[in-house]
Amino acid sequence: MLETGLDYEQSLIAIARLAVQRVGDVCIVDVVEETGGLRRLEAITGDRIPNGIRQALVGAAPDGRAGPAASVVDQKKPILMPRVTPEVLASWAQDEDQARLLRVAAPLSVIAVPLVAHDVLLGVLTMLSTTGSRVYGPADLSLAEEVARRAALSVENSRLYQAARRAVRERDDVLGIVAHDLRNPLSAIVMNATVLSMQAARGGAAAYKPAQAIERAGRRMNRLIQDLLDTTRLDAGQLAIERERLPPGRVIAEAVEAHRPQAASAACELRAELDQQLADVWADRDRLLQIFDNLIGNALKFTGRGGQITVGAKPRDGDVLFSVTDTGCGLTADEIKHLFDRFWQARKKDRRGAGLGLPIVKGLVEAHGGRIWVESTPGGGSTFFFTLPAVTGQPARFTVSGSGASC
Repeated sequence: MLETGLDYEQSLIAIARLAVQRVGDVCIVDVVEETGGLRRLEAITGDRIPNGIRQALVGAAPDGRAGPAASVVDQKKPILMPRVTPEVLASWAQDEDQARLLRVAAPLSVIAVPLVAHDVLLGVLTMLSTTGSRVYGPADLSLAEEVARRAALSVENSRLYQAARRAVRERDDVLGIVAHDLRNPLSAIVMNATVLSMQAARGGAAAYKPAQAIERAGRRMNRLIQDLLDTTRLDAGQLAIERERLPPGRVIAEAVEAHRPQAASAACELRAELDQQLADVWADRDRLLQIFDNLIGNALKFTGRGGQITVGAKPRDGDVLFSVTDTGCGLTADEIKHLFDRFWQARKKDRRGAGLGLPIVKGLVEAHGGRIWVESTPGGGSTFFFTLPAVTGQPARFTVSGSGASC
């Protein structure tokens, strides 16, 4: 039961129900708050206990000074009381109403055990056996301690999981706000840099290169912002893929032409090699261009002057196999292992981006129902392969999630 869910409160309540069925008439669960105080989570009662008693026990705040739970918190040790005397019972009450409640419940025996994980107290599990029922002994205490040990680990795992989810949500919120707020002034910078470049080209040669540099930097910043937004949407399952029937050759031609100025500037040859028998694919045109933009852009970054980059496509087992091959520096086997990890960069001293492009490409390819991999040797260049399903039926609307795609 503890392995099935990450809602630790529900797990503890389920444990309390089992305890009432097996070893007691009342099981009370108190959890330690971040402030250090106790919070009454639940009180489960057996059939012989009136429902009003349960409601009163749930509503009664655990006393930080008296009672078995308080003793466990102070000592961080379990308590076994085979017989509860009237004097002890009276000492547990915070007021007359609670004293009356305890007298009605009439506990005969009490076991209270701490929920401890890695020396951190997470809560207290208290079991009461009422008058006429069983008297607790060492065997009952051993059972309660083992249940508490396992329950505490479940509580800790759940809290860590929930803390991680909160951290992810907060990170995504911050990324969304930062990206949105940065884009407005950045758009103004790029627009004015473009105008300045046009004016400089007509007569202000001295200002032409600085204006172009500003424009390139602005567009690079805009791409980083877009990568952050895509990563956030990918995690949230909100990056939509709108598929349509596309001829691969047309998309590749568009991608290659878009990168020809950059290739010419880098003195690299950029060409396409397409099989003549290519089937169409169901794909999101903009997202497919984004995939090629990242792969061709990466190839240009790591291919020296005079190098060659080839974009190819051919049929393969009901898919279309796409490839981007370069004659660059290549990758080691260890680098290939981490290539699609977020924020990872093969050349730590030569940071050329945020390390988000390839993870986004992987998510987009998988969202289309394909897969991506790389073949490379140090000094021998690299080839990135990815597949997309060839046209066999009607397209569907897919949404990218953190673990793949869903219809």
